[in-house]
Amino acid sequence: MILATIVLSVAGPDNDAKFHGAASALQDALMDLDACNDDVDDPTVSSDSGLQRFEVELLVHRDDPVEAMELAVGVVRTALHAAGARTPLWPTVLRVEESSTEPVPA
Repeated sequence: MILATIVLSVAGPDNDAKFHGAASALQDALMDLDACNDDVDDPTVSSDSGLQRFEVELLVHRDDPVEAMELAVGVVRTALHAAGARTPLWPTVLRVEESSTEPVPA
């Protein structure tokens, strides 16, 4: 099992409550995907409106870190779309700032 971490730089909204609300919507979408995908568990989203970043962590049931990150990026991308990314009034992902994988003891 691998812990995948993806840090996203996002643009807008300028209002802190709306920014953190968007992070909450992303968390909800990740939880929905977790419920129907046995390959991932325990998604967590944290948000920093000052840095305009979301940090996503999720456990991925893979032994290979590259395969784990590929799966994690796909799940996060799907959750972003499900949460409304690229729609009016929702933050736009500018780039992935960081990504990392770390083995997790079973």
